[in-house]
Amino acid sequence: MFDMLPSLKGVTVTRTFETTTWGTTLHASGTDVVAAHGRVVVQVDAALPLHSALLDVAFPGTHLAGATMADLTVVDLSRHRRTLHAEVPAHLTVTGTIALALSPVIPPRTTSSRSVARTVTA
Repeated sequence: MFDMLPSLKGVTVTRTFETTTWGTTLHASGTDVVAAHGRVVVQVDAALPLHSALLDVAFPGTHLAGATMADLTVVDLSRHRRTLHAEVPAHLTVTGTIALALSPVIPPRTTSSRSVARTVTA
């Protein structure tokens, strides 16, 4: 699994793919994959968490011989888009499985006026 998702090295991973643990299985089919000019758009038939970022992607069972780096945009059922620059196989199967590594998005901290350092130069 770490060969497919190198960003997970050093992270404890649950080795189960049960839908009771992970939710709905993601599938892509028909014209849900569009690849052209260094860009790939994949539509999945599940709603991904709204406040999540796409960290990594893998295509289990697909060989990476001839793969190229491209901008990969994942569109979920809610029509939300997440884009990542990733390695995309040369022969991407439209009905294949896609594994997505998601991370929660943390809102930026706001600085209060008391904690801002101010300097005056004379």
